[in-house]
Amino acid sequence: MHPSRDLLAGPCPGRSGTIRSGEGTAFGIQVLVPVVWDQADDDTRGIGDGELRVGVVRRHSDSVRFGFGLNGLFDTATDREIGGGALVLRPILAMRWDANERLNLGINVEYSFRPRDECSGDVRALELKFPFATKFTDRWPASLT
Repeated sequence: MHPSRDLLAGPCPGRSGTIRSGEGTAFGIQVLVPVVWDQADDDTRGIGDGELRVGVVRRHSDSVRFGFGLNGLFDTATDREIGGGALVLRPILAMRWDANERLNLGINVEYSFRPRDECSGDVRALELKFPFATKFTDRWPASLT
């Protein structure tokens, strides 16, 4: 394993919010509090629905990592117009492969759902994502999903 490579970020070092536990395992937590506004109505703005992300990643080999996590979107918006109005959970399974020192490929399987029937509208969705990350230089990473 390359000591300078961040376990969660692949070829893009420098991410924060991780706790390492032994060789090849990292735990992460991230809290997002978005400031949003309705572009059609200048008076509708404020704090959006908060999001909490937790996960664990385990290195399988020098070039392969597996992880699982849970995203939670909480009904915390200051205005109903900019919030979703419900608790939404999204468990995630992920795999990353370091093709070389500068290229990282992966797959995410994500399933969104509401644990309670809080309001109208169904949010159940299964998503497959194929992230691609590259590191042009040590200071210039890029990613695409």
